[in-house]
Amino acid sequence: MTLKEKRAAALKAAEAIITGAKAAGRSATDEEMTQFDGFVTEVKGFDTELERVSRSEKSFADLKGLFRAEDPAAPLDGGAEAEAKSLSAHFIKSVGTETLARTRGVKGAGVSTKTEYKANTDTHVTGGGVSGPLDAFLVETDRTLVRGAQDLTPVSSMLGQGTITIGSAIQYFIEGVIEGDVDAVAENGTKAQLHIADPTPKIAYLRTLAGYTKVTDEYFEDLALLSGEIDGRLIRRLARAVEREVLTGNGTGAHLTGLLNVSGVQTLTATAKGVPLAEAILDATTLIEDNTDGLSADAVLLNRADFVAMRKAKDSNGQYYGGGFFTGAYGNGAVIDGSSLWDGLRIVVSPFVPSGTALVGAFLDAATLYTKGGVRVEMTNSNQDDFINDRVTLRAQRRAALATRVPAGLVKITVTPVV
Repeated sequence: MTLKEKRAAALKAAEAIITGAKAAGRSATDEEMTQFDGFVTEVKGFDTELERVSRSEKSFADLKGLFRAEDPAAPLDGGAEAEAKSLSAHFIKSVGTETLARTRGVKGAGVSTKTEYKANTDTHVTGGGVSGPLDAFLVETDRTLVRGAQDLTPVSSMLGQGTITIGSAIQYFIEGVIEGDVDAVAENGTKAQLHIADPTPKIAYLRTLAGYTKVTDEYFEDLALLSGEIDGRLIRRLARAVEREVLTGNGTGAHLTGLLNVSGVQTLTATAKGVPLAEAILDATTLIEDNTDGLSADAVLLNRADFVAMRKAKDSNGQYYGGGFFTGAYGNGAVIDGSSLWDGLRIVVSPFVPSGTALVGAFLDAATLYTKGGVRVEMTNSNQDDFINDRVTLRAQRRAALATRVPAGLVKITVTPVV
């Protein structure tokens, strides 16, 4: 199949997933969305490859034009190499237009050539694409840059979302203890009394997370692809910083108070990783339902090492509890994808959860992440001495506040081995 045919097939497969879900009157499943994202990535990859092929064809067309004879009637292919009629023509022909374009505007860079005449018995060669006269055309550049994981804020996206439009803080309330409850009442009977203790007011302040990087004017102008990638990486690093603060911020100085450090969070211990930790996670879901007004756990956050230890746990027969690496447990069924635990409790693996710690929570209801103004990306050449040094400063920042409304909706589990 050609690149265009492969692209069309991937696009059709992605469209079929969404169309099938709509036809069934439902949303796409996590597995379907994973497949959909894979096909979309393939389509983008084919687009990049098609663009590279197009550029390559244009480069060879430019190369052909460099060797055009002075006589319009002279053949372009198969004839003798056209002779340069002037020193400037020889210079351009020897160096190549692409090399000149790359050099233009670069400080301290230059190109040179020397006049050499070949004997009529010499064989013309390319120079191997290393140091020959055609190296600018024979060395191909792979412009595909390796990117990190794209889903950098799985925890932040699970929380309730809010926006602060005025001021730099938001007040919220932690509900007091509920005393009594609604109950059935017999005829002429006394009604049941319900009392909710006074709520505790809290204030969540906006905190700024930001970072910057510098590039030269030449780098920014001549390597647009890489300058765009820096812009992209800066934003992704900002997203990671928000995720880190949401989980582990210590609440001092300019830091948020992260979910792992909020007071009022319920706690449990597990005697070891693997099976004991998995059982403690199930117990944590019960704690949330028992000690909140009807909240249910929707996810568990784990460190990669703890998730792997749980995935590799075996029974007394040496069989993996979560199924083997080729089939389900005892050879039954397909391989389990490992995205959920117990009764569909979503597993989120995060590098910001310390090893030996797990956090179970009703994240959507227990906490809200407030932002103001969205992500801001700015650049200037007037920072410090940037202007006189031909530099550009790129800056990305985001303002966020975290309000943990129902601390009891979170359970922090710590692995504490029995001595």
